[in-house]
Amino acid sequence: MSVDIFSSMTQEDSLLIEFDRFLGDMSKICSFVLDDENELKELTHILSQIKEIDKNATAYVRTYGVDKREDDTFFIYGDNLWLDTTIGVDELSELFFRYDEVDNPLRGIVPCYISSLEEESFDGLKYVLYNDGRVEDFSRLIMGDNLKKFKSLYWD
Repeated sequence: MSVDIFSSMTQEDSLLIEFDRFLGDMSKICSFVLDDENELKELTHILSQIKEIDKNATAYVRTYGVDKREDDTFFIYGDNLWLDTTIGVDELSELFFRYDEVDNPLRGIVPCYISSLEEESFDGLKYVLYNDGRVEDFSRLIMGDNLKKFKSLYWD
């Protein structure tokens, strides 16, 4: 991944990074709102269930701006998952429903809301970083009817 991409971004710009990459080779500079290891493991399990239902489903972390620190390192934070899936909002909500109990230690994995991406803002969204190392302009991802498949899962 090119640092040049990060260098050209401001704190108002954001990225979409494939979930596995965000938590994988980029984990040293990335932080997701769910930082408990058990919650992340369970979220990964739910994402694998989604993949079983929709073989072509892909999860992305939508980040806040890229922060450049005084030591010239970068820090990236995300609290929003975008799912490219044919699964509807109601069915996604059902997958998380079983965790939404006060005494459930994994209750934190329940998003504050799940919505169609058509209700989201794309302000500042620049690039998509894929697991295989590709970097593309964000607009290519949502061309045509692709936008209709995307769902947003947001944690507060």
